[in-house]
Amino acid sequence: MSSTPAYLRPRLIALVAAGGAAGTALRQLVGLGLPDGRQWPWALIAVNVTGAFALGLLTQALARRGPETRLRRDVRLGAGTGALGAYTTYSSLAAQLDLLARAGRPWLAAAFAVLSLAGGVAAGRGRAGARPPRAPAAPPAPGSTTGAGVTFWLVVVAGGLGAACRFVLDGAVRRRLPTRLPAATLAVNALGSLVLGAAMGAVAGAAVSSGAGSGAGAAGVPAPAWATVVGMGWCGGFTTFSTHMVETCHLAAHAGRRAAANLALMLAVTCAAASLGYWAAA
Repeated sequence: MSSTPAYLRPRLIALVAAGGAAGTALRQLVGLGLPDGRQWPWALIAVNVTGAFALGLLTQALARRGPETRLRRDVRLGAGTGALGAYTTYSSLAAQLDLLARAGRPWLAAAFAVLSLAGGVAAGRGRAGARPPRAPAAPPAPGSTTGAGVTFWLVVVAGGLGAACRFVLDGAVRRRLPTRLPAATLAVNALGSLVLGAAMGAVAGAAVSSGAGSGAGAAGVPAPAWATVVGMGWCGGFTTFSTHMVETCHLAAHAGRRAAANLALMLAVTCAAASLGYWAAA
């Protein structure tokens, strides 16, 4: 058996990337089939809750079949870490909350956060105490567009690359920084939220400079292709909501206070990262 860690094996990285590309494509299709969501992000809620539920079921099903084999590992990484990880997102959640706060709608932001997290935890409980996967990210960045020919496929490719980056970073952090809370998922989601916030800030700043908008309203200007690829593609594939929910449910089954701390810490850190990125790039 190879002594190389799983997260550094080219075959497994490629498997996660392929699954991530598929999950990103499905996320875009869901976004096209649901209402626009600038007032209320239905697509974002839908992919996160259904993705958390699906990952919970997958994790439970694999755990019930006994010790991990090569085939089960490949299914976990391809379908869980790759496809479902890239189908769901935390960076877009953090960015949407920051956007609502900037628009002067704190109560709407609070309702959105509560609905998303409550729905995600309830969905993630489909795993009934099973051990969470080692790694598993996002609907479009607020204000982005999808499904436009070449851009659609560039987003798919970027999502696959983001999922592969998540797999490698997650594995490296888990190996070097074992903690009682899922530090690897926190690091992934914080970094992805920072990058997405910066992309949104750059788009808003360019809109202000060109006279197309100002302040929070500039975020409603359609995003250029590069921002869609970076935000919806790479950041979407890189960050993960579903894994965070499954990990939180696992903590709740063993240490309820740590589960609550995990939810609060993730929300605070990612929102701060998104806001910082927006401020730095605007």
